[in-house]
Amino acid sequence: MKINLFGEYKSGNNIFYYLLIAIVVLSIVQIIFFPGTNLSTDRLSYLHYNIVKFKLRLPKKYQEDADKIKVKIFKDGRTIKGITGESAVKMNLTDNGKFFEGDFPVPFSAEDGHYIAKAYKDARQLGWDSSFLISSRRPQPNLKGPLKVLTMESTKRLDKLRIKTPSGETKGYEGIFNWLDYIGGNTLWYMGGQTASYRKDYLSKDMPWVRSNLESIKEFSKRASARKIKFGAWVSCFMAFGKSSLKPDWYSYSYQYDRHKEKLIQTDGISITDPRRINDIIKLVKRFNEEENIDYIGLDYIRPAGGGLELVEDFIKAMNVDVPEGWENYVREEKMTWLGKIVTRPKNRDIPIINKWNWWRAHRISKIISYIRDEVKLKKPLWVFILSWELGHQHGQDPVMFQDAGADLIAVMMYQADAVQFNYTINEWKKYTRGRNLNIVPGNQFDWPLHQYSVLPSGPEEFQRRLVKSVDYLNPTGNLKGLFIHDFSRAIRGRKGPYSTQEWLMAAAEGFNRLDAGTKDITLSLLLPSAANSKKEVSGTVKIKNQTDKKLMNLKLSLHASKDMGLSFGEKAIESIESREEYKVDFKSRVEGSSGKHLGRYMVTARLVHGDKKYISSEYLWIKDISLDRYIKFR
Repeated sequence: MKINLFGEYKSGNNIFYYLLIAIVVLSIVQIIFFPGTNLSTDRLSYLHYNIVKFKLRLPKKYQEDADKIKVKIFKDGRTIKGITGESAVKMNLTDNGKFFEGDFPVPFSAEDGHYIAKAYKDARQLGWDSSFLISSRRPQPNLKGPLKVLTMESTKRLDKLRIKTPSGETKGYEGIFNWLDYIGGNTLWYMGGQTASYRKDYLSKDMPWVRSNLESIKEFSKRASARKIKFGAWVSCFMAFGKSSLKPDWYSYSYQYDRHKEKLIQTDGISITDPRRINDIIKLVKRFNEEENIDYIGLDYIRPAGGGLELVEDFIKAMNVDVPEGWENYVREEKMTWLGKIVTRPKNRDIPIINKWNWWRAHRISKIISYIRDEVKLKKPLWVFILSWELGHQHGQDPVMFQDAGADLIAVMMYQADAVQFNYTINEWKKYTRGRNLNIVPGNQFDWPLHQYSVLPSGPEEFQRRLVKSVDYLNPTGNLKGLFIHDFSRAIRGRKGPYSTQEWLMAAAEGFNRLDAGTKDITLSLLLPSAANSKKEVSGTVKIKNQTDKKLMNLKLSLHASKDMGLSFGEKAIESIESREEYKVDFKSRVEGSSGKHLGRYMVTARLVHGDKKYISSEYLWIKDISLDRYIKFR
């Protein structure tokens, strides 16, 4: 057994700790024997949201050439570039003239490992090398199986909810558990805290959260636990919902620049610099942390929701940004406008500042996540919702930085994109996360407009495709930990288009089912012809393959179809399937309706239950002779 630098027992060789020891020894030797030239860092190891701070001591003769003093960083013999593509860190002489100082923000998703820093004047190295490590926080939790999450984002009182269950029975809010079980889910995430003002004096400084949600948490989580469903509660952090004119006046708000109107505007995003808001979030997370039946805690709108231009002065100072002449005479609004114009125009000359702006906002949010976790003394896994476009960077988010700061699960919102943008985005996430140790939970939202009113493929079909592709693309990276489906209230009362609640939910079930690919006892598949005519009987087949070495007993098969589509049976009991046997069930279907709302795309889903396991397979049938109602999206 060996003891590492921190007094913890470690067995076997551990290169990480040997490197730390070597760095300490070399630093001490350099200080003692080479006092005239000393390059040092403020710590030995850095996470991805940290800034490496260099200090360089040189003889006075170098002060005359201060602008020529640079620090270059190397890893495995390669020069490492900074977040703006620069190959060297600019060193500035301190006020007292004794040291040069420079900052190196750890680049997005930098490799873990040992880095070497060298000081130069022109091409000549000055003094000895300096070393540091970049490392990653190991995420939690160690999940036994994939998370299959259905979210609920609603401020409606639970006792007012009436939900039609899969069996057709109308229930109260507990109907959501019936649906979650039916589609093969295992986890419910509920919006526990939102600041929303719809009438005057509804919120107060002591209670800045919607009461109905907080009053529901204890009962809702207890009922979920009784149904053996994991429960999570999340906080909408830096956003005020409702009427803008009624937003709480005790908070400070974020600013953004509207380049079309060419003016600065205050948004409904609460500033991430507001200490009262951060304290309110901490109080609520503490409450969730102590609730017995809450298994996960989440943070949404964990970003500068309005753009964050009020951060301009801190940003300029921290990131060493060149400013216009006479900057010291600019008033605050002029400074925000100057930065706003730059970050809202995609010019090549602005990219370095935009990159710094995106990194620095993610850095600030990471520090807030770390602070919340430390202040709460969090006992439960923490997830964060992160936007998917540009890996979250354009909104001041980054999955690697957020995980290092304390997030255990990264819930990636793979929506608000068209099909082409989605395909591009999922490829970017695949490349960015490969080789990292992340807990990624991608998600999609029940919403026809967010699927571009798609009818060919149908809305639920495109929704399902994106879920399945998220699994197929991210699973090989080793980072996929589940899927989330957002959100149940939208599935029952949202913008569903011409498609039923059941169609959207069964499409979600296909996504959950994909998570189990390669580990299932049963392979379920559904065969239909690709096209047919209306009112003509169509034959289909359900294939059930027993992949185990034992006989399977007591299975139940059910079929579901789009509205106006009839099936020859709804449910069928299967007594047994022999080991390695492929069992077939034939059925008939017919589209009876004449409506063109579906534009000819009709869904059939097979659902198989064996014990507590659910298997789903869906196919779509094109009914060629139905006249198309091309204007359905305007109705």
